[in-house]
Amino acid sequence: MKNILKRVLTCILAIGLVHTFPFAVKAEETGSFKNVALGKTTSSTGRYAPNFDDKYAVDGNVNTSWASGAQESDNKYEKKEGENATIVVDLEENHMISEIYVRTRRDMDQTYTRRNWQVYVSDSPDFKNQKLVGEKKLSGLFKEDLEMKFKTLQKMRYIKVTCSTPNDGMVISEIEAYGYAIGGEETGFAEYSDMESSIKYYSANNAV
Repeated sequence: MKNILKRVLTCILAIGLVHTFPFAVKAEETGSFKNVALGKTTSSTGRYAPNFDDKYAVDGNVNTSWASGAQESDNKYEKKEGENATIVVDLEENHMISEIYVRTRRDMDQTYTRRNWQVYVSDSPDFKNQKLVGEKKLSGLFKEDLEMKFKTLQKMRYIKVTCSTPNDGMVISEIEAYGYAIGGEETGFAEYSDMESSIKYYSANNAV
């Protein structure tokens, strides 16, 4: 009788472990990813000044920023006439991403620098195969960010934030992407037909 009870208890424990394991994996996938955009390669249509270089959009510090436009005398970094201000982050290899944050300027309340944003993701630097995953048409409140959370993990390498109106400048304090690297070639990338995201304005006071 004791042996039977032991076997029953062993089975119950085994079943419990089998049923709890998927939940542990799910929790890891929704709340334990690192910011894989941190310190990655960036490029842009221009910068306002050296202390507003595009590298500051991925330095992990919301008190530094990338700003479009140019103040420098040689105009080397000034965007072309009619060109939309744009910044691109290269994650340097394919990743599975759960969410993306684009954070606004923290040191100055400039409404025109945080409106008409569009966020695209792609598998190639030319963005021929791209998907619009987020849009911020209105300025919103000071220190509010754009947050995009995907219902399922999405494969991508490049993230582009662009301003849909050529006359507006952009100031972005940080671009963050949470997920993990999977490597692989750039070619043979899946279409984004299954991509869904929830988009909302995000208060800096509640930032993680």
